[in-house]
Amino acid sequence: MEGASSGKLAGLSVLLVEDHVDSAKAMARLLQSMGHQVQTAHSIGEANTLADTDQFGLLISDLKLPDGSGLDLIKKLRAANPGAKAIAISGFSNESDLQACKKAGFDTHVTKPVDFMQFKAVVESTLRSK
Repeated sequence: MEGASSGKLAGLSVLLVEDHVDSAKAMARLLQSMGHQVQTAHSIGEANTLADTDQFGLLISDLKLPDGSGLDLIKKLRAANPGAKAIAISGFSNESDLQACKKAGFDTHVTKPVDFMQFKAVVESTLRSK
């Protein structure tokens, strides 16, 4: 988990859950360029399968998935791994959506369309937070 100069900011095992394949590929490449190992799922079912076999330090999940809500996914994954960090991705950013994300267990939220420089900054600040 330690990186040469960024400590806990590099080398994390990341579970990225995004049903839009091109967006998932772009975010995965960015996360890998930051030094993380990324596994990608395109549904809650795939995410649960991966989470059953690996312990992730960071979950990044879209909220609207083909087989359910990222809000339900985070609740399950938080129960299994309470120390992991989590970032929600959604096309909605009103106050009630942000509160629902926090209540479900996400640390923070990124609004679509994802600005990749902002995404990188949010990942870094989330990993720095206690």
